[in-house]
Amino acid sequence: MQVMVPARPGLGMEPSEEDDTGRQDERAFEEAGLYDPASPTAADRLAALRYMIDHGTSIAYLKAGNDRGRLFAGQTMSVLWGDIEWLTLGEVADRAGLDEDTLRRLRRACGLPDPGGERSCPAVEVELWQAAAAAIALVGEESLSGFMRSLGAAASASAEATLALARDANPLSWQSEAAYAEWALRGARLIEQIPRALDLLFRLHVPLAGDQILRYAEAPQEFTEFTVGFVDLVDSTSVVERRGPQEVVRAMADFARLASTSAVSSGARLVKLIGDEAMFAHRDPVCVARTVGELVAAVEDYALLRGARGGMATGAVMPAQGDYFGPAVNLAARITREGGFGEVLCDTATAAALGSGEEIGARRLRGFADPFPLVRVQGPGAEPGPHIPD
Repeated sequence: MQVMVPARPGLGMEPSEEDDTGRQDERAFEEAGLYDPASPTAADRLAALRYMIDHGTSIAYLKAGNDRGRLFAGQTMSVLWGDIEWLTLGEVADRAGLDEDTLRRLRRACGLPDPGGERSCPAVEVELWQAAAAAIALVGEESLSGFMRSLGAAASASAEATLALARDANPLSWQSEAAYAEWALRGARLIEQIPRALDLLFRLHVPLAGDQILRYAEAPQEFTEFTVGFVDLVDSTSVVERRGPQEVVRAMADFARLASTSAVSSGARLVKLIGDEAMFAHRDPVCVARTVGELVAAVEDYALLRGARGGMATGAVMPAQGDYFGPAVNLAARITREGGFGEVLCDTATAAALGSGEEIGARRLRGFADPFPLVRVQGPGAEPGPHIPD
């Protein structure tokens, strides 16, 4: 996608006036600590600064980015926020109808740093915290804080993924600051669209989440029965040692892609990725078994990774804050550790629901007093996914 970046309209100045303006810009850049005329790269830096100014970024934003050690972050901040009012935390609290201590706790739950007494809170935050005040009256601060932690974690992950994508896609590296400024502005214009994408995806996922946790929504204090599955990359430490950092990053990204693809194709929910491990859940054991089996087989065929193993358990869980907790989660995680390359193991409850598998005896699992009988539902080199009788 090509993003057109308009410059500021021409001011109709005579050449002599433009020269005077250019000299004034140089002095302003120098006074802001953005430009050193004695630097061997002064011309390139000046061209980059003028480009960003000409395309709407203020010196104040550039200085804010430079103070963070990332000059071009100022351009992104300008695109995302524009010319808005900045408030202290106390001013936000007053406008939102919250006391400062409550607001600090909620911002901390979202993963936001304490701004102290500085004017570093955008005025649009007020709307968010007004909604939070209404939510506290409805569900209480404790429940809302848990929700805000999930929301903040999702926003942080989305922001990091966005910037990592921009970093990996940058074809210019740091060969020219002027060229980078132009490329970065295109990227900032695309980043500006991310909140709209998240809004749409959220709306699309609401009914899917409702299908998963309908019973939980009706009885929030009760455990409910789910099947939980994990897929764990085997010997991932040696992968890091054998491969360069770029290949490791690519391999982990491909693992995430394979996990998502397996979940979507089989109907299970990809709950989260935890380093070199993926967690899945669904009410139907067949959905989880197909997802786990397919992912283990896909990793086995993937050259950059050593292999994977899977584990599943069916039992009591409680969905909360976008995650799942309970005995079945702990059991599935422990069962996964018992598997070898290409194996998928499960408890007897899951095996009974699947109607297939090979009993391999009881194992002592960390955290559980009694040995658990385990069943192998997929072995190394097997067809993707355990065999599920019709």
